[in-house]
Amino acid sequence: MKIIQKILVFLTIFSFFIIAVGCSFNRDNTVNEDLINKISNATKSIKSTNAKIETKLNFTNPDQNVNAIITLNSSITTNPSIVKISRNEERNGQKVENIFYITDDTVYIEDVETNTWKKAINEKFRQSYNRRISLTNFESVTEFLNSIKNKMKVSEQDLFYEVNYSGSELSVKEVLAKITTLIQPDIDRLIKQLLPEKIEVKYIIDKKTFLPIECKIKAKFAYFKDGKRVEAISLDEEIIIKYSEINEVEEIVIPDEAKDGKFIEDELSYN
Repeated sequence: MKIIQKILVFLTIFSFFIIAVGCSFNRDNTVNEDLINKISNATKSIKSTNAKIETKLNFTNPDQNVNAIITLNSSITTNPSIVKISRNEERNGQKVENIFYITDDTVYIEDVETNTWKKAINEKFRQSYNRRISLTNFESVTEFLNSIKNKMKVSEQDLFYEVNYSGSELSVKEVLAKITTLIQPDIDRLIKQLLPEKIEVKYIIDKKTFLPIECKIKAKFAYFKDGKRVEAISLDEEIIIKYSEINEVEEIVIPDEAKDGKFIEDELSYN
């Protein structure tokens, strides 16, 4: 009888422990979802902002190592809807700089080889440029936070919330890959062949406004063939995003030489 009573007591304690842990897990997820919703709602009301995005890529393979540093200085206004992006890339000692503007119906692109401007109104051509708007208007922030919400940890500081994640889930990698290809389009095919070994994310969220201030991402990707890791091939990535002058960006003026640029459609065949 005593043995049975001990078993019943043990089962009662064990059941209570399971319920407590389960409630705690659900509570944490609810808190995370609530924070993400507040961030999403806050960013929807943004009229303008600046974003500086610094990306370091180090790709190692048997033939050569490729080191690239890409800096995007981006500004966006919603009335009128204009995005300006200045892009600077340094790859293995070579530098490339260019500027482009994105409006609701036109993309203006600086041709770095000829120092002339071109423009496009064709929707198919503009798609790749329009997707980059998400880097500045906080859409990518919400998408990334939703991908890590089940495992992200939130700590509360005096003036901000700090959101941290560390893991290697494929769902997180997919969102990171999308952001990376917006920054560096020619890496799209490569990153699809890699698997994440470790992804670390940190967001700083303003406590009063629930607006993102800064984001840091570090990731290491590995290449696998026939189920085995190929040690000679890897990709290390680091992204730092800083937002500033939220709702205080001055009017973005598209230069006349850009407006007078030739239509890209005249040179390329788009149906």
